[in-house]
Amino acid sequence: MSAFTGPCSSCCECPAPVIATASIGASKSKCGVHIDSTTTPPTYYLTETTVESGSGSFSSGGVSCSSSYSNTAIITTNSATCAESCVDNSGGGTYEEITSGVVTTSLTLSKAGCGAPLMQLNNLTGADFAVSSYPNCFGGSSTTTVTYSAVYSTSTLIANAVAALPSFPALGSFHSLSSSNVVASADLTEPSEASYSCDDGKYQMAHSLPPNGFYKITWVERFYPDVGPTVDLTTRSYTWNGTTPPGYDPSNSATWPKTPTFTVTHPATNGEIGVTSVVAVCYER
Repeated sequence: MSAFTGPCSSCCECPAPVIATASIGASKSKCGVHIDSTTTPPTYYLTETTVESGSGSFSSGGVSCSSSYSNTAIITTNSATCAESCVDNSGGGTYEEITSGVVTTSLTLSKAGCGAPLMQLNNLTGADFAVSSYPNCFGGSSTTTVTYSAVYSTSTLIANAVAALPSFPALGSFHSLSSSNVVASADLTEPSEASYSCDDGKYQMAHSLPPNGFYKITWVERFYPDVGPTVDLTTRSYTWNGTTPPGYDPSNSATWPKTPTFTVTHPATNGEIGVTSVVAVCYER
């Protein structure tokens, strides 16, 4: 990026403009209940659904018992905060004992609560049953299936970061233009796309009074991509209206004539946006 350049007319020495900036930034990283690293980029899943079912039975000496259960637990991750929560926790089971052909115990079992381990009947205490001497009733066959869904997309990652941008602070103090007048940027980690950061900026220029006549500034907001050629986004200009501000002090840039304040939003792809090719022109009216 180039700093302030001329030309100046022979009538007078053009004052070099100065710049004041303010910036805001935010960053987010992907999260989830499961990461599939076999894909490019890795796939982050926000929801895990676990379904477990089982049954057991036992019979001896005229006493028989049976049990069955089925439970579903859904754990989800909030992409904006990365906080996990149990959004569904349904299911339960039954337990029955029969002695000499008569049902002596019949229980309906509920899951312990959201976030608790999936109910397995052989982990329940004897206090849950009228008879607790038949452990085979609580074993038997079981099946557990885990599936993942709700992909944390890169577009959602970027949207979450943009939504987290704070309000702008006041502009900083004026300072000389340089080759690093970066006012906005974007950075998506590649190739993983696991994190994203962005910065927006605003700026204003000021100038001391020219010795005589007319004063104009032109400049460019230019995009410097990480890959590819630079792109001129906006060409701007400002012309001094010839009015001396109240309290003007040539040694205090805060009192000098100023341009409007301009806001620059982060680019859509990785890179930086800077204020460059600043040219001041002055001549007698």
